[in-house]
Amino acid sequence: MFSFLPLQYKKLVGREYALRFSAVAFLAVSILGVLAILLLIPYVSFVNSQDAISAARLASLSSSSETVQAQSFRASLNTLRAESTRLAPPQAVLPYELVTTLDSLVTSGIQLTALKYTLNSDGSASLSLSGMATTRESLQAFVASLQAAPDFTGVSVPVSDFAQDKDIDFNLQMTILYEPSH
Repeated sequence: MFSFLPLQYKKLVGREYALRFSAVAFLAVSILGVLAILLLIPYVSFVNSQDAISAARLASLSSSSETVQAQSFRASLNTLRAESTRLAPPQAVLPYELVTTLDSLVTSGIQLTALKYTLNSDGSASLSLSGMATTRESLQAFVASLQAAPDFTGVSVPVSDFAQDKDIDFNLQMTILYEPSH
């Protein structure tokens, strides 16, 4: 196309054309940005709702797992109680009494994984516990409750068990001295 305008007017028209083109381009990019944000809102709300559903499902599975473990522990305790009363001589230290006492001292932050009970010839009994504590504070509280319990003496915990802050594997040693009247 030929333009018979003077050069000065041609430059002015070219600048105006470039200015209008950039304004239209800026408007188009702005509209696309707003549209993209509007289309992301449902996705973000969907992700948040899925996160909430996943958290609820995890909590449900965690609580049901703990109840299954607790029921299994109680069933093992009842079996142990039935067998110990038949086998143990009178005046002996009965393991189910210890397990019942331990069960009352275990808090939600403590999970016992192993228990070793040894009856000594002098009438005392040794008990070794292994387990996992969710935090250092829950382990300290459990050890304090064992030390305060009248049935357990000489509760010892390796210092290395307190090195971690969370998910602590622990091993406890203690001695049990029962009076014949107990």
